[in-house]
Amino acid sequence: MHKIFSNTISHGQRYLLDLIDKRKLLQFVNEYDLPHVYLFNVATGRVMVPCDVIFTLRNIIAPNQWFYDETEALPPSIPFKGKSGQLYNPDESIALTRLREESNIRRWSTEHDLPYISIYNIISGKYKPTYPKIRQMRDIIPVDLWFIYTGELPDMRVQKKRRSKK
Repeated sequence: MHKIFSNTISHGQRYLLDLIDKRKLLQFVNEYDLPHVYLFNVATGRVMVPCDVIFTLRNIIAPNQWFYDETEALPPSIPFKGKSGQLYNPDESIALTRLREESNIRRWSTEHDLPYISIYNIISGKYKPTYPKIRQMRDIIPVDLWFIYTGELPDMRVQKKRRSKK
């Protein structure tokens, strides 16, 4: 048995923990050219999963699975046709494209109780969207859209679905 270092486990972590229990993590990391010890630490909660790893594994583990704990209802994943071997570039993501299309980002930030400067820095490209920031916006912008590039959706008419604040 392995020690879990976080209070909660995401659905994505559960996927990796199941691989560990079946003794298949090494085979999995070799197949996707990922560092074994690092992914073990992600699974056990010792380190936070970086967006690059979420992107690399997006065809196997849906991105939204990393942002919802096992105790939370998991929204349906958005189907897409992603290419393997790409590097993560949030500037090409549908989420960032849509965020940049907002006419008044200051008002949008206020409406969603988000710090304007953080959103501005992401939109301007000064900072990349981080795991905590994407998690903070998960009820506003579907998580999967941060890891799907324009042109990867089979049906480009995906609704700009906005969930109401709870």
